[in-house]
Amino acid sequence: MELRSPVAILQGELDVTLAREDREAREYRESLEIMRKTVGRLTRIVRDLFLLARGDAGQVPLRNERFYLDDVVTLRKPHPCGGDTWRIVRLGADIGLRCTTCEHRVLVPRSSVERDIKRFVSRGPQAPTD
Repeated sequence: MELRSPVAILQGELDVTLAREDREAREYRESLEIMRKTVGRLTRIVRDLFLLARGDAGQVPLRNERFYLDDVVTLRKPHPCGGDTWRIVRLGADIGLRCTTCEHRVLVPRSSVERDIKRFVSRGPQAPTD
């Protein structure tokens, strides 16, 4: 299960970290960094679960649209350069986006793109034409 993994990582890190009292600051820092990343993952999972629950309750419309390479989308927040459209340049668990204004590239979790998309500006050549 997706939730079990991060919880098991946190539990294991806590057990190992607290098992010995003679640890160096560097070891504590490494363990805390692992736990910080794992908490971030848990936060994303919980946020996605809340979004699904709100969608099931009819509070938020859920979209089930596929992404295709070269789709151009508008997201909720504009890029710091002022641009508000992004071209999809990589697909997978993470989606690669390129700002159409400044060409800056970012890699974003798919769930974040699905949650933050406002609209499709244009569809890529592989998208169905309906």
